[in-house]
Amino acid sequence: MLSKAGMNKSLETNRVSRLGGFTALTILVCAFSSVVEGAPVVSERAGNIILTGASGEERQLTSSGRDSDPILDPEGQRVVFVRSVTGKVSSGSGGEYPAAELWIIDAEGEHAERLARTRESDQMQKLIAGFESVQFSTDGRRVYFVTPAWTTSGAVHVVDTTTRTARFLVPGQRVRVLPSGEYRDH
Repeated sequence: MLSKAGMNKSLETNRVSRLGGFTALTILVCAFSSVVEGAPVVSERAGNIILTGASGEERQLTSSGRDSDPILDPEGQRVVFVRSVTGKVSSGSGGEYPAAELWIIDAEGEHAERLARTRESDQMQKLIAGFESVQFSTDGRRVYFVTPAWTTSGAVHVVDTTTRTARFLVPGQRVRVLPSGEYRDH
């Protein structure tokens, strides 16, 4: 049985632990907020890609009037986006989709390059009917996306940003790049 002094010490330790946890949580939330607030952000305005820097300055990266869905790489140095082009692409599920291209550009608005384009194919693994759920790998080297394919499922593809090579990975409806652990970037 604890003495009165021992009980007071135990209660005090418990109170400090709870307060310490609260303080640590508060610091974590504040630190996360400051990282998010200080990070560059990409957006689309009137079909053009805009990069807003940490201090709020805006830089227009594209001027085609046909660009959308920008994603900033983990280092904040490059942006991947979807560009609409003329034409239609049919998917294996019988749907028809607007033709599009997947592009990458640096954060200065230079060195724009096409990574992939929509294409028809009788083989669902080779069909690219659109670019949905676009995400960078954690090292920024690969870009994952989902495209409509089968009647019951989409298709997950990946593009290597250094070789500009796109390939089918697996049937699927969504992509979520894991930032750590055994299945990192899978």
